[in-house]
Amino acid sequence: MTSKPLDPTTKASKAGKTAWRERDWETLFVVAVFVIALLATVWMILISISDSDPDNKFRIVPAASLMLMIEAWLIFTLPFYGKLAFWGAVISIATYLFFAVPFVGMGLLSGGFAIGIGLFIVVSMLCLLLLFRQRERFFRLATGARK
Repeated sequence: MTSKPLDPTTKASKAGKTAWRERDWETLFVVAVFVIALLATVWMILISISDSDPDNKFRIVPAASLMLMIEAWLIFTLPFYGKLAFWGAVISIATYLFFAVPFVGMGLLSGGFAIGIGLFIVVSMLCLLLLFRQRERFFRLATGARK
């Protein structure tokens, strides 16, 4: 039996599109930012568990472990252009901004830390712009869409 070559308009050939194959550097930049966020979360956990105060030693671990799982999930699913990964990335970045902007704006962080978080706020906003610029890759119209 001979197999038919795949027609480029079929669903099977479209299913293989990824950010790596298409060299979509905008989506891969967003993934790289999530890798940095994952490393920062691990650093935050290590600082917390090495604290000498026994009452606050493991307080951050449940929330930070949830952040680690979400960031790892986004790192591995965002380059495949899934709708759920798109909205997960948007919600994750928006949640970060919801907490980070007031902390920096009200001066609750020390100088160097506030500058680093401020830079990451700018990078996060850039990631949101890049994600919404790339939204047609995540929300493809059906080939027989009604007009």
